Amino acid sequence: MLKQAGWQIKNQQLVNVKTGQPFQFELLLRSGSLNDWALPFQHSLARLGITMTLRQVDSSQYLRRLREGDYDMIPSLYQAMPWPSTSLQYVWQSDYISSSWNTARVKDPLVDHFVQQIVAHQGDEKALLPLGQALDRLLLWNAYMIPMWYNAEQRLAWWDKFSHPQIKPAFATGLENWWYDVNKAGRLPADQALANIQFGP
Repeated sequence: MLKQAGWQIKNQQLVNVKTGQPFQFELLLRSGSLNDWALPFQHSLARLGITMTLRQVDSSQYLRRLREGDYDMIPSLYQAMPWPSTSLQYVWQSDYISSSWNTARVKDPLVDHFVQQIVAHQGDEKALLPLGQALDRLLLWNAYMIPMWYNAEQRLAWWDKFSHPQIKPAFATGLENWWYDVNKAGRLPADQALANIQFGP
């Protein structure tokens, strides 16, 4: 794939066939954050002849560079939705390229078109499905993000004084359907000790 894109190995380094420039970039990291994954990622890229420099900066400098788009690559949390929603405009639309939402700095008329169509067709499932699939293919083709890991569980903590429907939503906690349960609340000690916090997936 790299060869087809115009790159070749020269002296154990990946270089551009036309320009002779090496494939190198900087990964910007916030100092003190959990970056255990960065070194193995750097090592894997080095095996391909790609040089990735790790740059750790303090929080204020990180936020400034994030807002200004002054980075080659950053780690970013991406919360995918099971259905195309209006939130896609903040992450992918060019209107938000100067914000801290569009971290991939995407400025593509096709992406804008599909996102705008998705926003306009909320409530129309027949239209939304093909629009979402088309946007998904476009984003994957451009490889704006490299998925690293995910957590299959959602950890919650709450006082055991609420009840909820027996059937839970497949892709949400359904907090809007919980209710205060007088009987459960009456069984809790008055001091609400931390020992009584209930944990659940």
